[in-house]
Amino acid sequence: MPAARPARQPRTGVASAIAGRFVSWATLVALFAFGPLGALAPLAWGGSAGEVREASESESKEFRVKAAMLLKFARYATWPEESFGDAKAPIVVLVVGEDPFGDVLDDTLAGQKLKGRAFQVKRSKTVPPQITEHVVFSGLVDEELQHLLIARCARRPVLLVGDDPGFAGRGALMNFAVVGTLIRFEINADTLEASPLSISSELLKLARIVRTEKREKSGSPRGRDREREEAER
Repeated sequence: MPAARPARQPRTGVASAIAGRFVSWATLVALFAFGPLGALAPLAWGGSAGEVREASESESKEFRVKAAMLLKFARYATWPEESFGDAKAPIVVLVVGEDPFGDVLDDTLAGQKLKGRAFQVKRSKTVPPQITEHVVFSGLVDEELQHLLIARCARRPVLLVGDDPGFAGRGALMNFAVVGTLIRFEINADTLEASPLSISSELLKLARIVRTEKREKSGSPRGRDREREEAER
């Protein structure tokens, strides 16, 4: 018999209280205990070798921070006990699609534990037919594949995090958002309310809360108009 699921934390009023809000970077650093990040340089891939090197170093710093944030997201999440095989089963992190982290994610999670559970990193170039992992990072670019991944994570105890504008609005639980020189994040309140996962209110206070956008069907008048516009470009 699987262990009884712990009581979920109430979320009433949380989304409405903080909708559309970004808190200061200093507050985010204080909560996550990263230490000062400093400004991220623009990712400019043209120009001289020096500019390319600066952009590469900036992107490397960006994904070191995002790897650390993924770890912190996990620390503020609670999975139902039945999502683990046993008391020593690891928290499995799956990267789907292109992997922007390289060894950074493995190095960040190496030796880390959450409630006695170690972290394990897996990778898949394609969307798996069944998602059983606990944390999923989407490196997918194609929007249809993003929707497929979101559908396969829906209503499951999966902390799905993306890094593409609009990903949370499409139904993913979380999404990174670079605002100016700062890395922020979004949480989809609709997805969270339907998820077996619980997320601490402390993390919710720091997020920009979004709702799932209605997807236009390709056969609808508006959908056909959009397809026509895109074809004419």
